[in-house]
Amino acid sequence: MKTESRKSEENIRETLERIIEQVMDAGLYWPEVCSEIERIFILKSLSRSRGFINQAAAIMGMHRNTIAAKIQEYDIDCRAFRKKA
Repeated sequence: MKTESRKSEENIRETLERIIEQVMDAGLYWPEVCSEIERIFILKSLSRSRGFINQAAAIMGMHRNTIAAKIQEYDIDCRAFRKKA
């Protein structure tokens, strides 16, 4: 019997495979897709952490300085996430 975690991993993998098919069908290239995924992951992490970079970095499993550089690269305003309660 599969564990819930294993089922979840399989569901995520299936979803990603469908998304990748759509991306390929749309003619998008790997660099732009990776950038968009990274940007969305950062935005979601900042939302969950209410704009706190240390917490967002922990959610993403990266160093605070790395996410800070990415936030600057994508011109993301962390203060916008702090206003949400």
